[in-house]
Amino acid sequence: MLLVSATMSFAGIQVAVGHHDNDQAGSSFTFTNIPPPSKNDAATTATFAIVAGDEDANGGSLDKLHDGRVPEESDQPEENFFFAGGTEGGRIRVDLGRTVELKQINTYSWHPGSR
Repeated sequence: MLLVSATMSFAGIQVAVGHHDNDQAGSSFTFTNIPPPSKNDAATTATFAIVAGDEDANGGSLDKLHDGRVPEESDQPEENFFFAGGTEGGRIRVDLGRTVELKQINTYSWHPGSR
């Protein structure tokens, strides 16, 4: 029964993607199907910790993941958190400090050139 319940709980996961070409990208991060970054959500007061992987020295701290701010230009690595280049990435633990029913998780990225 637990296996069935777990499988059923994943049935509701949906992925939405918004994209702007480089000439249309801007610091407003507005999309038709994705809300803009928030300065007041469940993650605002959360505790973030690296569980596996190494923080890239060129990037910002883990606080960049939940401060509600976004880069103002396409190439501002210090305004973003990312794992060290040339690695397999990593894992982050997020402790919201309380029980929260999650509706969605949003991530944002802005890069110069195409990726």
